[in-house]
Amino acid sequence: MALTPSSRMDGIRTIDFADALRRLQGLLGQEMRVLIGFHGTFGGATMEGRLTRVRTLPPDHSAVSIMLDDRQSLLLDPIDTEVLLVDDARARRRWLEFHLPSGVVATLERAER
Repeated sequence: MALTPSSRMDGIRTIDFADALRRLQGLLGQEMRVLIGFHGTFGGATMEGRLTRVRTLPPDHSAVSIMLDDRQSLLLDPIDTEVLLVDDARARRRWLEFHLPSGVVATLERAER
């Protein structure tokens, strides 16, 4: 099955989970927006804040916690999660999309302020 980004964009490529984490580490301290969408529904959630931590979780340290403002957290497990790096050259934006096997898509992007 081919993944489709949540919107139409210029450059889209699949990257591995570890590469996505390295990219997030490079964004520490930046204002971020996290959008959560539930495929096939109108449901979703949004969080915004400064990216303060990206850390692995016990017991096996494969799942990660992505922390905003040291109080809002997104938990992701790499098992069966596919990651897209999306570039919108026209708007000069780039973001990561984590596609979970459940149909949930978590999009992480710099917040425009």
